[in-house]
Amino acid sequence: MNQANATSAEDNKAILLQLFSELKEGKTSSIDEVCSPDFAFHSPNFPNWPRGLKGARALATLGPSLFSESQSTIDDVFAAEDKVVVRWSISGKYIGDPRPGFPNPGERFAMGAVAIYRFVDGKIVDDWGIQVACSPADNPWS
Repeated sequence: MNQANATSAEDNKAILLQLFSELKEGKTSSIDEVCSPDFAFHSPNFPNWPRGLKGARALATLGPSLFSESQSTIDDVFAAEDKVVVRWSISGKYIGDPRPGFPNPGERFAMGAVAIYRFVDGKIVDDWGIQVACSPADNPWS
């Protein structure tokens, strides 16, 4: 890792939490600043996701296209070296298309998710994510 351009684990954590805060407010303009042009989302739930900033932008708008009346909580966040790990709880109503591992459209749900973000020079390069939906809306972590 190039120490001259390296950001600390805590810096990466702060960058990610700021991005989440802005996305929660509907602000997507910082995606181009925070995500690398080489961004890749790796998830068995969403194979063949587009790469680059196009993929990062699509991921940022995925939630509102799948969920209504949603609430999300960051349950844990850890940072070490070039990675930040987040454990989430998400609940709401599923409004997306039918897909394996997701509730039926119109059903209320609770979802647990874990994501690992890898940073290079203060930008997110990789997002490894896995989501597990529980329906009806139970606690995904109990």
